[in-house]
Amino acid sequence: MASTRWPQVVDAIVDLTRAMPGWWGPGQDPPQVDAPGLDGPVLVLDGPELALTGERSARLLVVGMTLDDDLDQGTSGQVIVALGRHQREERGSVRCQAIAQHDGLDLPEPNWSGPRVTARDLRRSAFGVMAAVETLLRADVTLGFQASAVVVAEIGERIVPRQGFGEQGGALCAVEFDVIYRTRI
Repeated sequence: MASTRWPQVVDAIVDLTRAMPGWWGPGQDPPQVDAPGLDGPVLVLDGPELALTGERSARLLVVGMTLDDDLDQGTSGQVIVALGRHQREERGSVRCQAIAQHDGLDLPEPNWSGPRVTARDLRRSAFGVMAAVETLLRADVTLGFQASAVVVAEIGERIVPRQGFGEQGGALCAVEFDVIYRTRI
């Protein structure tokens, strides 16, 4: 008997998001989509893959880790549900981060009418990645677990947007959010 389903919940989030059209993982060929850049494919990274992969993308989803790796990356705890059979309910969270990045912001210049990337574009893209994860969870709150596991997953109350500059220069918007879950173990 497992003492926690946290690792399986992380695996399920990674697997389900990588299976979405236009989303991919390290070692896979990036999907060919009509919209490149901030509307293009999403690279899904399983925690430490963030530091281990050479893959790059304008849009990322990091599951079970964030750019601020000194933070807790999730939680798990148990409570007794029924006496006698000693059923327990686990409540936990998996920290995720949606990231949109660009090698630089294009500041408006007088008389310029061409396309440019703005902070607004970065926010729209990062929050769009998070919204896609939320849509996925609303479509199947069980994360594909068997009925006996009674998994219920959703976006939690903690959503933390951050805007700034990337380590290699350029600009980014990162949105930390928690996927919270409840399950019987």
